Amino acid sequence: MRVDMWAEVTCPWCGLGNHRVTKAIERFEHADEVELVHHSFPLSSSFPEGDTFSVREALLRRHGMGGSQAETSTRRIEKLAESEGLIPYQVLDNKVGNTDLAHEFLAHASAQGKNREAWDALFATHFGKAEPVFSLDDLLGLSDELGLDREQTRQTLTDRRYRRQVRDDAARAQRLGATGAPFIGSFMSYLLHIDASSLGEASVFRQVAQSFRDEWQGPVVHRDLAATPVPHLTRGWTRSWSTGAP
Repeated sequence: MRVDMWAEVTCPWCGLGNHRVTKAIERFEHADEVELVHHSFPLSSSFPEGDTFSVREALLRRHGMGGSQAETSTRRIEKLAESEGLIPYQVLDNKVGNTDLAHEFLAHASAQGKNREAWDALFATHFGKAEPVFSLDDLLGLSDELGLDREQTRQTLTDRRYRRQVRDDAARAQRLGATGAPFIGSFMSYLLHIDASSLGEASVFRQVAQSFRDEWQGPVVHRDLAATPVPHLTRGWTRSWSTGAP
C-alpha cells in the first residue's frame, strides 16, 4: 500500500502530520508493506525570494493575526508536538520565507531515491533547529547531509530543473480535492488499464482511460482486449472448472 502526503515545508501542521503518519505506519503490523511518499504543496510562493520573515510578522501580514492570538495559536501546536515526542518543535520563534527552491530541492532528492529522508531532514532542520531552508546555500548544506552530489545539486537548483514538476505536483493534489496542506491519501499500488473498444483512437472510452493514465504516477498493467481478445468460455471448460475434471 502507498500513502501519499502533500505538504509545505514551513507548515507546522505538516511537520506534525508527517511525524504522526510515520509513527502510525511504524505501529502497523504490516509496516513493511506500506510506502510513504511525500509531495510538494507550496503555500509560500507569494513571499519574495531571498527574504525571510519572523513567524509573528508573517501571521500578522497574511492572516491579520498578532499579539496574544498568534502566541496562543502557535504555542498550542508546539505543545501538541511536545506531547507526541517532537522536542524541540519551534513554531513561533522561527522564520518563514519563499519555499519554492526548497521544494525543487526535495524533488531533486526524491529523484535520487531520498524522498522520505529529504523531507524528514527539512522538517527537522526548520522546526527542530529553527535553521533556514530557503537559500541555495541552506539547501546545499542539506545536500551534504543526505549524501547527495553537491555540485549536481547546485546545478540542478540553479537551472530550476524541477520548477515545473513541483507546480504539477501541487496541481495534481488540487485535482484530487486538496485545498490546503497537509493532504493525505492512500491510493492503489498499480493501475489496471483495460481497453476494449475496436474504434482505436476514435474511441471516447479509450481517450478518457488514457487521460486518467496520464495523471497516474505509478506502475501500469495494460490490456487491450480488442487487439488480444479473451477467448470465449466453452461448455467443456466450465464443466472441468466446476468439477475439477481434466
